[in-house]
Amino acid sequence: MLTWDGSYFQATLPALWLDEKSLMPSYEMVEEFTQVHLQYADEHSIPFVSASSTVNDGYAAFGLEATSESYRKYGESIETGTTGTPHALALYYMLSPTDAIQRLNQLKLDSPQIETLAGWADAIDSSGRVSSQVIGLDQGMFVGAFIAESVRENVALYLDLKGHTSTLQSLYNSFVADETL
Repeated sequence: MLTWDGSYFQATLPALWLDEKSLMPSYEMVEEFTQVHLQYADEHSIPFVSASSTVNDGYAAFGLEATSESYRKYGESIETGTTGTPHALALYYMLSPTDAIQRLNQLKLDSPQIETLAGWADAIDSSGRVSSQVIGLDQGMFVGAFIAESVRENVALYLDLKGHTSTLQSLYNSFVADETL
């Protein structure tokens, strides 16, 4: 599976509201996408790569070339590097709760400055430098990952009450991954 710039949040954000694992004919592509991000994070001792602040308090749409449609299909350059973001690691909780919690705890132990009074700093690089920015949207994804199951249940109930469940299922079932890049 590819996302536009290869960032982790683009692949997992819909799962905050929808039970994609049950909607997709095969969830294997999300799991494989996650494995690529895990390997990169482990190689560089960072959280997962995603659009986030930079450690210099700028902003970049960080991604991985291996999982970027823009790079692989169109040859466009993407923002790469060894900066990760805690919110993307928190999104991983929806796939692997135990490992995500262990990784977040280790990140906090290794880099206590990642946690601020306003939430978790938005970025950390492989040298341990941390952004001073805390971004509300990213904090929302961070928290949302931990309550996603109940949110998905409520969204499913709403869609069912409005008669849209079959339309949603049709959208997911009709998708065909028909390209190899």
